[in-house]
Amino acid sequence: MAATKTTYKVVAPAGVFVRKHPEQTEENVVRLAEFGERLIVLEVGSEWVKVEDGYVMNQPYIIEPDLTKTKTKKEAE
Repeated sequence: MAATKTTYKVVAPAGVFVRKHPEQTEENVVRLAEFGERLIVLEVGSEWVKVEDGYVMNQPYIIEPDLTKTKTKKEAE
């Protein structure tokens, strides 16, 4: 996995499971990241991305890079 540290957003309508390890098992689920939630991604791999509290499958129908430009405090005024 290459280190990137960026933000992705959940685009799956039902959300996506965050898992302890990059494996799909029922005992491996940490929590459900809900639709629209933004995740801080620490590493991006071909099948999984590492987020702050675990791993999420790297599939374009589940998550995608968050290209929303955040406004600085000065721009918001």
